[in-house]
Amino acid sequence: HAESFAEKEALGLYLDGRYCQQRTTDLRPAALGDFAERSIALLRVLPRDPHRVPVDPALQGSASADLRAFSEAVPRTTAEKRLADCGAAWDAAVAADPRIAEGMGERFDSVSGATRAWSGGFAHTTSATVAGLYAVATLRAADGARPTSWFGGAVRDPALLPAPAEIGRRAAERVVARLGEARERTGSYDLVVSAEVAISLVDLLVRALSGWEIHHRGSCLEHSLGKTIASPRFTLVDDPLFP
Repeated sequence: HAESFAEKEALGLYLDGRYCQQRTTDLRPAALGDFAERSIALLRVLPRDPHRVPVDPALQGSASADLRAFSEAVPRTTAEKRLADCGAAWDAAVAADPRIAEGMGERFDSVSGATRAWSGGFAHTTSATVAGLYAVATLRAADGARPTSWFGGAVRDPALLPAPAEIGRRAAERVVARLGEARERTGSYDLVVSAEVAISLVDLLVRALSGWEIHHRGSCLEHSLGKTIASPRFTLVDDPLFP
């Protein structure tokens, strides 16, 4: 069991076509003044970037929507509860298949808050929580192989997590499914992609759609509004209130 607490300050600066962002964890008033001076000195020697321009204040709007990203249950979660969840996940994995020889459970929570202010007048404060539980299982096969797999997830509210026993059971199922796997020859193949892998592929697309990347002309989809960019069978919904 471990707990940590951290604070930091970030400063983003534009000057004559140049941009930089610096961070510090030394929040003493005197140190912050020195931090700002050093950031400006660094900014002056950076090359100009024509794509890094301040956001038009008329586009900044306001941040009034409640995204429900904070759960009061996370700060109340005790170390004993986390350990119990880890134990329950591991017990379920072992019960699912006696060949599972070793593994681990990881239960974590985080609470974060941030206040951001721009020179154009836009400012907002956010708070968020994360609760996660993972189980990792290693199986001892008859041929000496020791495949390993995992299952779990992270959400904003502990109540949305699958039961620890379900996470352990799914981890066991996934490691058993790896028995008998072998390397294929290099070549081109049709693939069926699992949900756990598919999300990492979708993430690449989501980054290209972010307002930050498009504003700074760092997106390959900058001029794609109204155009087809994927298979018609693929639908991506952007809903910030999805739990």
